[in-house]
Amino acid sequence: MLKRQPLSFYASFPIGALVTHPYREDFANELLPKLHAELWSDWFGYVRPETRVGNATASTESVLGFVGDALALGGLALLGVPAAVRAVRRRGRPAGEDVGLGLLALVAVTAFVAFVVMLIRFPQNDGDPIKSSYLLFTTPCWAAFAVGAWSRLRRRLPRVGALLIAVGALYVASYTAFLAAALAQPSAQRVFAGTSAADSFVDMKAGLQQTSPTSGVGGEMNFLAGVQNLGNQGADTILTITLPVAMHLLGPPFYEQGSGCIGTSIITCRFGIIAGGSSTLIRFGVLVTEPGPLTMTAVATTDVPDDNPADNTAYFTVDLPG
Repeated sequence: MLKRQPLSFYASFPIGALVTHPYREDFANELLPKLHAELWSDWFGYVRPETRVGNATASTESVLGFVGDALALGGLALLGVPAAVRAVRRRGRPAGEDVGLGLLALVAVTAFVAFVVMLIRFPQNDGDPIKSSYLLFTTPCWAAFAVGAWSRLRRRLPRVGALLIAVGALYVASYTAFLAAALAQPSAQRVFAGTSAADSFVDMKAGLQQTSPTSGVGGEMNFLAGVQNLGNQGADTILTITLPVAMHLLGPPFYEQGSGCIGTSIITCRFGIIAGGSSTLIRFGVLVTEPGPLTMTAVATTDVPDDNPADNTAYFTVDLPG
């Protein structure tokens, strides 16, 4: 965890880098470029494409993605926000179109603001919580704004509308070329750039961290637990957290991936495949009912042998006065 993120975390948007090498690993602590790269072009996660086709399609899709960004944001500014203003100001019964677009604008803006607030409250090294999947539920909003902006452009500037159709077709062609090249590789070669199947390995590291001030007996405390794959091969992963008797789980933990967590005193979280070089986490709150040193443990287990099992277990102790 960090005390705060630098201003560059929120303001940086290196267009040149997003054109030539649009991979999340190059924007580890930059909000907007990492979101753009993950959304449009970073099909290899935190790994650079190992083929010419992969590099070419990543760059192509990132460039074409700028058009998608412009349409969605332009639609929000020109259609969604004005519709919301008209719906609020209009006396009586506002038009249905204004209400619909206004609600979409409210959901999109509120969700993004909440996302940024989360990043401000829980600043982490390498910007790990930056994931476009957190905003996936707002996809219908951005799709409506993009289509609305395209429709308006098509009516006013027919040639621009045709150009946008061509942009969409090029994106589909680029992504199809990427999939064809990726699926043409033998499965043993679908690992990481610079490695072979014989060199691949799994190394899961568990972690536990307190994210709220230490309360007294009867108070609430919040924690973060996670698993980081330090290897270069993905593996099906389970994290098991054991709480001391004096700690009671307050509710279902927040999780980033997988099928979620079950249990109360022993919490079992199934993450599914954690790719090499990536990580995932959960957040949860507990009620503390007794004083004294209270120790919780987190153990990561996988479906394949771990290269370094020594770091699969993490401990965290809270010492409360009586």
